[in-house]
Amino acid sequence: MSNDPYSGPLLKAFILQIVLISIFGLILDFGVCAQACCYSSVAFWIGVILILVRRPRSPTKGDLRFVRWGLLPIVLLGVPAFIRVWEWKGVI
Repeated sequence: MSNDPYSGPLLKAFILQIVLISIFGLILDFGVCAQACCYSSVAFWIGVILILVRRPRSPTKGDLRFVRWGLLPIVLLGVPAFIRVWEWKGVI
């Protein structure tokens, strides 16, 4: 690994994202869960970009923990939230 403290957590988050999108893509609901997973992932990566811009060289333990593990709870909470809102709006 390189000297960058973010490289390990970013790689692990990227691998986790591939796994989550693959799993949600296997659900036979015309892609609704996969689309909600992708939208939740975008929200996570926006948060990661904010952390990287704010502290590019000296991340806190919380920053690294969020980059490494933050995607999982955001997707697991975001997918049902997106689906519920889409149902309320009549989109699905």
